[in-house]
Amino acid sequence: FKTFGLLRPLVGKNEFIVHADKGARSGDLLRKFFNYYPQARSEALVRKWDSDDREDSLWVEINPVYIPRQGWRFLLNGRDLDYVGGFATTVEDKDQISIFPIGR
Repeated sequence: FKTFGLLRPLVGKNEFIVHADKGARSGDLLRKFFNYYPQARSEALVRKWDSDDREDSLWVEINPVYIPRQGWRFLLNGRDLDYVGGFATTVEDKDQISIFPIGR
């Protein structure tokens, strides 16, 4: 990971490594990043609520879902994740995720 702008003082580092299992997706790594640095989550992400209507139940399950705030960019090896498959994109060994706050 590489951080830029206001994220650097929040996490206290410019670069760091996050280990993941083979076949991990970029969203899995970002979840780990924001679990390591929860203070950065509220800056970069907005919490939305998603419902799961199950046919075998009378209840609706509501789960929090985090999406990037408008203007924030997440890049995988220099390419915007929006254009290379989103958060479901599989990452490989030595791939780099960069997080750019709004205004960069």
